[in-house]
Amino acid sequence: MKVVTARRVLSNRQCYQFLAGISTITCRILWLDGAACGLERRWSAEPWVMFSDAGREKMFGILSHQVSELTFSGTVRCRGKGNVRGKFHGRNLSVMVGSGLLYQGAILFIEDTGEVAYRLDYMLTTLLRSEGFSGIVGIAIGQLLDGDTDGYTAPELLDKTLAPLGLPVIAALSIGHDTATAMPVVLGADTDIDVEAGSLVVSFCSLGQRLGYH
Repeated sequence: MKVVTARRVLSNRQCYQFLAGISTITCRILWLDGAACGLERRWSAEPWVMFSDAGREKMFGILSHQVSELTFSGTVRCRGKGNVRGKFHGRNLSVMVGSGLLYQGAILFIEDTGEVAYRLDYMLTTLLRSEGFSGIVGIAIGQLLDGDTDGYTAPELLDKTLAPLGLPVIAALSIGHDTATAMPVVLGADTDIDVEAGSLVVSFCSLGQRLGYH
């Protein structure tokens, strides 16, 4: 019997497609290891109602291949060694904990909802101590809804954990669970953190070439 894996099927496609989904898409995209890119969005029984008009427009632009680059403005919380580039991987911490997947050369993206600051810090510390996270080149933080507690915000607490890493960290990105402001993003795409501009640029214009499609 000839075993055909999902990775082989995707690598033999004549044109690339996005694998769209919610939190659980995180591990699937990492498992595919670049054979596909994941389109991250909010979920509903009616898929498009969980985005604002601007978010829906961007989503359709990505799916129709009319949009090939996404730029997010943020707050640089740590400059590290300056600008970095890597594959954009991650999402909510509760999904990534225990995944056992490798993030070599990746920009680690985190966001979550309903997790208070100390739990976010605990999960992030656990992840960063694992071997799979030793090769990350930067960190991008999206929306941390309901994470603030009395006395400090979630980003302020995470600063204490992230600053010693010496990596560039950009936060306050409009990616996550806030239906009024969250925008879609492409996991697995080439991404740049520009510490001077305070921006995160997710680029998938060369995705077809990188995967060998024409």
